[in-house]
Amino acid sequence: SLLKSAGKDWDLASQQADLFFQAGVYQKAAALYQDIMTSSEASPELRSRSMMQLAEAYFQMEKWDLASGVWRRYRDQNPDLDKNDLEIASRRLILSLVYAKQWEGALPELISYLTIFPETEYAGEMYYLRGLTEANTGSMDSAVQSLGQALDRLTDPGMLETVKEAIRQINNRDTERNIETP
Repeated sequence: SLLKSAGKDWDLASQQADLFFQAGVYQKAAALYQDIMTSSEASPELRSRSMMQLAEAYFQMEKWDLASGVWRRYRDQNPDLDKNDLEIASRRLILSLVYAKQWEGALPELISYLTIFPETEYAGEMYYLRGLTEANTGSMDSAVQSLGQALDRLTDPGMLETVKEAIRQINNRDTERNIETP
């Protein structure tokens, strides 16, 4: 374990993990965050923060299944998260599920997210992901509606063109071509 050099000072271990994380050495950061998260000696606050950082380290390493599992656990084990942290955890969970192409898992999370955070600055992106998810689960009419909601909220010209292309593919029922993930 990497903690041999850190002893039992969990705050020091957390600082070490943060340095690895900031340097992009996510594997080492993840190992330390995992040790802190599972320690009965670390404070509950430090264990919770380490869980969030572990989820983000997995996300940065593109380990989508691990990231989605830890993001879900972080969100579910912290019912008192402030709205900002809840929004971040929920959005990262959704992105992890979509990148892993776990459409059935992503759809209820997207519906819940857009219900809880209807005015979020990410609403356009989330409606786009919802449309992709619905298209990939065969709900083409719902997908077109969600993509229309995305068009109403997005301003980035590249994203607008991507959404319009997805709508064209669905309307043409161009099912031979896969709907692209973001």
